[in-house]
Amino acid sequence: MSFRLWLMNPATSRLLARVLLALSVLLALTGGWWGLRWYTLSERVRESNLLARQYEAEIQEAKLQIASAQGARRLPRPGGLAAVRSFQSILETIVAEQGCELVSFEAPAQLMPFLSRFQKITDDSDWKQVSVHAKIRGPIRDVMAAVSACSRSEVPYEFDSIELQRQGEITAKGAMVEVGLELRVLMRTHGGDE
Repeated sequence: MSFRLWLMNPATSRLLARVLLALSVLLALTGGWWGLRWYTLSERVRESNLLARQYEAEIQEAKLQIASAQGARRLPRPGGLAAVRSFQSILETIVAEQGCELVSFEAPAQLMPFLSRFQKITDDSDWKQVSVHAKIRGPIRDVMAAVSACSRSEVPYEFDSIELQRQGEITAKGAMVEVGLELRVLMRTHGGDE
């Protein structure tokens, strides 16, 4: 009977009401948190599925490009003196793109056995070289950009030297210079000279 009296006590009922209110608020907050968590996770899953479909489409497109590239005939690198003409054409294009002038391009019509700067003897008779002397004139930044852009060439080459000389006054674009390039254009002839 003392338990009934304790429950009927107004202070006890207020305490129980507060405890029940706190529990219901806690339950509502917990349910809200889990609902928000479920919503964000479902959004992430939806975004992941969308990205997966996009990546799958890109992979299929890349596979098609690879298949078409494998079927395409690859053009052979020019050999013999055609490699020198190709390198000259590439150098002319690069120099023009940089706003410079190709003053001279000299190359003998004779192929020599390839000899690297790092070796004294050669053991591969299929590789040949042609010594090339070229001069580029223009503002220093543009000339150096042109020399750097030579790396775009598909024709292999080795620089022997790069000589830089100032050619006049310094302008707003920088000093006018002339760069002398000495390099060797390399080509594989497969045993025959052109």
